[in-house]
Amino acid sequence: MSHKIEYFSPWWLYLVSLLLGIGIQDPKSHRLRIILLGWLIFSFSINTTFQCFFTSFLTDPLYQHQVDKYEELVEDNYDLIFAKGDYVFLDSQFSITSHMKWLLGGENSLLYLHNGVKNAVFIPEESVVYFYNTLCDGNVMNDLHRISTFQKQYHLIVEFSNKHFVKRFYVLMNRLIESGFPDKIANDVLYPKGKPLMSKTISDAIGYYSPFSVVHMRSAFLLYSMGLGFSFLSFLIEIIVYRLKF
Repeated sequence: MSHKIEYFSPWWLYLVSLLLGIGIQDPKSHRLRIILLGWLIFSFSINTTFQCFFTSFLTDPLYQHQVDKYEELVEDNYDLIFAKGDYVFLDSQFSITSHMKWLLGGENSLLYLHNGVKNAVFIPEESVVYFYNTLCDGNVMNDLHRISTFQKQYHLIVEFSNKHFVKRFYVLMNRLIESGFPDKIANDVLYPKGKPLMSKTISDAIGYYSPFSVVHMRSAFLLYSMGLGFSFLSFLIEIIVYRLKF
C-alpha cells in the first residue's frame, strides 16, 4: 500500500516531508520543483507585504488628523480666541462664527486656551513664546500646533515731514539692523531665561506625521525583486556547478 501511494504521488510525500523538516533527496520531479519555487515566492511575498505594512505602522502609528486650516476649525466647532482690541479682518473665504471670543490681552487668551481641548488662539507667535516663558518653563510649547492658513499682520506707518531727518533716520536704522541690536532686544524679550540650545527644527521633528508614499512602496518591492533575482542567479550557479561536478 505504501508503495502504491509513493508511486501515485511521490512529490506530495516530499512536500509533507519538507513541512515536517525531514530530509529528502534532491527534488528531481518538475512538479515538486514548481511547488517549491511557488512556496518560496509565496513566503517572500507574504514576508515583504508584512514588512511593508509593519513599517508603515511605525511611520504612521495611527496618529489623529492634525487640524491645519481655518475651515477645519470652523467645521469642528473650535472656540476661536482673539485678543481684545485687535481688529480682525477676514477675507471672503473666512467666515465669522459664534464661537469667536475676544479676551483682554494675550496672557488671558493663552490661559483660556488650556480650559478646553477644542480651543484655538490667534495671537502673534512672539507673544506665545514670551508669555509661556514667563508663565511656565515653556515645555508646553511642544503640545501646540501652528496653523498655516491664517495670518494676522500688524503694520506701522511712520511719516516724517522733514526730509533730512528721514535720511538720517534710515541710516541709523540700517546701522542698528547690521549691528544686530533689534535681534538682541527681541531675544531678551522672548527668551528672558536664555535662548534654548535645541533648535526649533529638531523640536518640530519630534512626533512628525509622515504618510507612507508610493516611493516607499516601490523601493520595498524593488529590493524584493533584486533579492529574487539574486536568489534565482545563485540557484542557476548552483545547478551548473552541480552538473559540472557530477
